[in-house]
Amino acid sequence: MSLDLKRNSIMKAPLSGLAFVTFTLTFTANVFAKNIAEDYFELELEDSLELDLEDSLELDLQDSLELPKEQFSEEKVQNGPLNLANKRMPIWDLLGSSLTLGSFNGNVAGIRLLENTLTLNLSTSTNIPSVGYVDFSGNIGIWSENEKLNNELMLFTIQNSFNNIHWKLGKFRKSWGDVDGSLVLDVINPSETILGKKLPGMELSSRWLTEVTFFNGKNTSEFFTSFSTDTLHSGTAGSKISGFEIGLKSSYDIEKGQISLYLASLYPRTGVINIASGLSHSNRFKLVGFSVQKELQNFLLNFDLAQKIDLNRSTLNDFITCNRIDGAASLEYAPTPYEKWFFKLESSIWEDSLEPYYIYNSSALIRDENQKLNYNLAYSKNTADEKFNSTLSLGGNGNGKTFYLSGESTYSVSDSTKLKANFLFLNTQDNDLNFFSSDSNWINFGVTRHF
Repeated sequence: MSLDLKRNSIMKAPLSGLAFVTFTLTFTANVFAKNIAEDYFELELEDSLELDLEDSLELDLQDSLELPKEQFSEEKVQNGPLNLANKRMPIWDLLGSSLTLGSFNGNVAGIRLLENTLTLNLSTSTNIPSVGYVDFSGNIGIWSENEKLNNELMLFTIQNSFNNIHWKLGKFRKSWGDVDGSLVLDVINPSETILGKKLPGMELSSRWLTEVTFFNGKNTSEFFTSFSTDTLHSGTAGSKISGFEIGLKSSYDIEKGQISLYLASLYPRTGVINIASGLSHSNRFKLVGFSVQKELQNFLLNFDLAQKIDLNRSTLNDFITCNRIDGAASLEYAPTPYEKWFFKLESSIWEDSLEPYYIYNSSALIRDENQKLNYNLAYSKNTADEKFNSTLSLGGNGNGKTFYLSGESTYSVSDSTKLKANFLFLNTQDNDLNFFSSDSNWINFGVTRHF
């Protein structure tokens, strides 16, 4: 990102980027599509997730707007990609591709930030006989104003089913819990934050996992395991911990709803710093959880509850393990098929609250609260033709020290071209855990062309 606004005006980079992408779109349609598999599949997509900000605020707007996860379907295999595979069509005819030009403009804690990027996404879905249904999606950086390009494998899965058993392995996102945007049970995916540079509808980072699902009438049971810990450390790691994670979810259908139970042995997505040593640690913890989803006319009620055992906390001198209870509840109201109201409350309570505990926050030592409460209110609306959709969201914490306002919109110029924009205004007080991002704001623009 460029920090020298005297040398780079905000308008100059987007205009040069738009000129570049105009040439790319016209030239690529005839030539680039046929050569793309041979030229770019030889690249090794390196998993990269750069997160420089804490996610303790739990304000991930994109999680609350996350598109429904794609489910495995035998009908889809039989009627779609399987027929293409049987006809032995060229690989470029099975590929989907898109180009996204993004302009990210921000001010984080008084530091002006500017970045313009052009990213190519390649994706495909097909069936490999005797193996299963394959999904692939990867991002390749083509151009960036700061000359820092990242390739990232967003999705790679192989899945199949037999009798009442469905299995899937690869790199994908797996969400637990029923409350959108809540981290009570959604503890498997990589850490994300509302301050991240993501345009609406863009894919989020994923992890290498494997899962097996069993179907038995009204009961559905899922078992998953991870291939690595994937913990992010803001400082020097105290020890290199290697191990796998395991989890079990069992759901039972009720009238217009569902009840689910959770058991897991996991590692935290972000490390915890020992104040005395300054080293970051990620020790295994256990989770016992419960969730309920219930539909009541135009309302949808969701509730998540979890106890997390053996989480790390730090005093000024000691690094100990403690237990915490997390809970979240949300209410969704859809007065029409084209609009929705969403309200969420999320809280956490540490069981051991006798001693003072501390965390590092942007090189500052801040006392960790023993009880926390966050809220979020959002309104989303789509047009009847689904060409335009927008969402406005506000939230903060219960003590009034943090407040944010955010929004996002997408407009479909055509079936292949989409305009996107989102913004964030965040204000925190100097004694709040999120003060490092005080008076921060983002306003991002982008255009995506699908081929």
